[in-house]
Amino acid sequence: MLSHQPWIRTADRSVKSAHRSDGYVQCRIDVEVTLSEIAAVPPPGSRSPARVTRIAPARRFRLPDLAEIYRSRELLYLLTWRDITLRYKQTLLGASWAILQPVLTTVVFTIFFGRISKIPSEGVPYPIFALAALVPWTFFFNGLVLGSNSLITNYALITKIYFPRVLMPLCTILAGLLDLLVAAAVLACMMAWYGIAP
Repeated sequence: MLSHQPWIRTADRSVKSAHRSDGYVQCRIDVEVTLSEIAAVPPPGSRSPARVTRIAPARRFRLPDLAEIYRSRELLYLLTWRDITLRYKQTLLGASWAILQPVLTTVVFTIFFGRISKIPSEGVPYPIFALAALVPWTFFFNGLVLGSNSLITNYALITKIYFPRVLMPLCTILAGLLDLLVAAAVLACMMAWYGIAP
């Protein structure tokens, strides 16, 4: 059985055979191969040795490997696109939720903080004052919460295959950029409505 696979070096090999009643011989071969021997062996028919990825814990704090993230850019694109489509498919209002969320939050802040609490806005109309603060804060908050939860929600994917783990929070943050752009467009429209230049 091992004759057509000469690249496997074995530390110990024992063959056990038993004759069956139908005339065939049933064989069982016990082979012990170390993991380093398997990793060092190129697959049959390949011209170049296979790239071996060594997974080990870091001894100290390391920055993410940008070359590895660049090699995984297609996976990053697909995971980001998956997050964007899932985010808007799961809402009742679909993509219009990206517009309604900052607008409704601004209305609530304007009523409670601008009208009821009378918090000063330094002469700026309170909806602009509130929305200008909400746009970056919402992006930061969603990136932090959804990015950290992405490692938990994608646990099955993370444990099945190897890819840079930093891609999971990164794709969640990149998917949140769409919300940031929509909210910034709403802010620009409101600033034009009130006649305020940036």
